[in-house]
Amino acid sequence: MLFSTPKPFAVLFLLVLTGTLAHATDNDLRPPPTKRIDLTSPFNVKNPGQTPAFKVPAAPVILPIPDVAGLIGAVISPSTSLLMRTAATLLSTVSTGNVAGAVQQVVNLVPGLLCGLFGCAPQATTAAVPKAVSTAVSIVREAIDCLDSTHNETTINSLFYYGGAGTTVYLCANAVINIQNPIQFSAANQVLTTKGLPIGDTRATIQVQGLAQTCAIYGACTSCGGISLTNVIVYGNRPGLGWVLNGLGLIEMGGSTSGQTIDNIKSYEPRSWTALHLIEGNANSCSGATVSNSQIGPSGHGPSGTQQFKMHRQRRDTGTYTPGQWADGISLACKNSTVIGNTITDATDGGIVIFGAPGSRITGNTIISTSRNLLGGINSVDYSPFNGDYTGTVVSGNTINAQSAMIKVGIAIGPLTWSSLNSTAFRNKNGQWSGNTFTSGSTGYFNYGISVDGHTSPTVIGNVFAAANFGGTIGTACTSVNPAFGPAYINQYTTTNPNVQSSVLKGGAFQFMTCNAPGSISRAAVTLGP
Repeated sequence: MLFSTPKPFAVLFLLVLTGTLAHATDNDLRPPPTKRIDLTSPFNVKNPGQTPAFKVPAAPVILPIPDVAGLIGAVISPSTSLLMRTAATLLSTVSTGNVAGAVQQVVNLVPGLLCGLFGCAPQATTAAVPKAVSTAVSIVREAIDCLDSTHNETTINSLFYYGGAGTTVYLCANAVINIQNPIQFSAANQVLTTKGLPIGDTRATIQVQGLAQTCAIYGACTSCGGISLTNVIVYGNRPGLGWVLNGLGLIEMGGSTSGQTIDNIKSYEPRSWTALHLIEGNANSCSGATVSNSQIGPSGHGPSGTQQFKMHRQRRDTGTYTPGQWADGISLACKNSTVIGNTITDATDGGIVIFGAPGSRITGNTIISTSRNLLGGINSVDYSPFNGDYTGTVVSGNTINAQSAMIKVGIAIGPLTWSSLNSTAFRNKNGQWSGNTFTSGSTGYFNYGISVDGHTSPTVIGNVFAAANFGGTIGTACTSVNPAFGPAYINQYTTTNPNVQSSVLKGGAFQFMTCNAPGSISRAAVTLGP
C-alpha cells in the first residue's frame, strides 16, 4: 500500500514512524495535563467497605502527538478531534514541502485544542480538512488498520486522549498487548475492541505485566459514559506475577456514568479481588451498564486447607493458598444494569456478586465450578452501598453448576448467609430470585443450593434442582447449628414477609452458611421442583 501513497504523505508517514517530528523541538509536544481529567475522590472514601478497592489509577503517560499520528488507521475518531485535526494539519503542511512548518504548526495547535477538548476556551480554528488530506488518511487506514503486539497501554491511552469522545481503538486479531499500567478510557462513547469483532481465542489479549499492577482496564472516569469494551481477552497474570492484597479489580468500569457496555470479552486470573467490577459511583450514580456474552474466570483461589470462608477473623490455615485469595467473577454495584448470557467459571468468591444494584436484571448466565471451590454462585448478601436495597433486582433463568468442585451456596440471599453479625440494622430488602436451575456433575456438589437469611420481603420462586449433589464437612469456623446440607433453607427468625417456594425449608436460627468445608457427597442427584 505504501507504494501507492502520494509522495507528500509518504514523507510525513516516514517522519512519524522514525520519530523525526517527535524530536524536532525542545517542547517535546507533550500535553499531559497538570491535573487529572477525573478529579473526583475515590468512591465512598468514608466507607471503603462498600464495594472494595476504591482507588483511581495514576494519570496515564501520554505520548507526543506525532508519535501516534501515524496510527490513525487503527482509530475511528471524529474529524474535529485533536488527533484527526493534528494529523490533517501535519499532512496539509507536508503537502507543501514545509516539514519544519509542520512541526511549528503542531506546537501552536496542541495547547489550544487540548483546552477545547478538556474544558478551556478553544484557540484553534475549525477549518475543513483538505480533500488531499482526506485521501491520504484513507490510504493510511488501509495500510495500518489495527494495533499489533508492538504497542502497549501508552499508545492506546494516547490515542484515546487525543481522539476524545467517540473514539474507537482497534487492536489486531491475535495481538498480545503487554501492559505495565492500566489502559484508561478518558471520554464518552469511546470503544476498545478487536478488529473484525472475533469472539474466540483470536481476540486480542491484553496482559498484565506490571509487578504491582492489578488493573488492566479502567473505565470509571466521570466522563466515561457510554464507553464500550468488546471482543478482547484480558489476562490478569496471577499465575505468573502472584496475588496482590487490596488491589483494584482486573477490569474497573462504571463509576459516575451511564450506559456502558462490556460484551464478548474474556477476563481471567485477576491478581486482586475481582475479574470485572462495575463501581456504583459517587452517590450511587452509576446506571444502565450491560455485561453480556462474556467468559469470566478462573478467578482467585480458595485456601488449601479447610478454612475457606469470608468475614471471619479467627483461625487461618497455612496451606499453599491462605484465606483471602478468593476473587469474584462479576461484581455488580451499578443500578438498572443488565448481566446476561455470560459464563463464569471457577470464580472462587462469587460467580456474580450483586451489591444491591436496584433495578438490575441478572439472567441467562451460567456459573460453573470445575477445579476450584466457590464460596457462592450468585451472591446477594451485601448491605452496602445501597443500604440493603434490592428493589427491582431480578435474578432469573441462570444455571449454577457444581460440575466437579464444591459451591458452598448456589444463591446466597441476605447478609446473615455470609456472616454472623446478627443486627437488625443490617437487613437487606426486596428483590426476586426466580426460575434458576441448580445442577451438578458426578463429583461436584453444593453445601446449600439457596440460603435466605437476614432479608426482608424476598421473592424466591420457580427455582429447580436437576440432579444436584449436596455434601461437605461442618467447618470449625461455624458459629451456629446450621441445617443439614441440602437444596434450600430460610431463617424464619431473620427473614420477614418472605414469598418463597414450598421447597424452601425453615432451617432455624442459622447463619454464616459459608463456614463449611469440602467433604464427601451426602445427597446425590437431587431433583426437586419449586
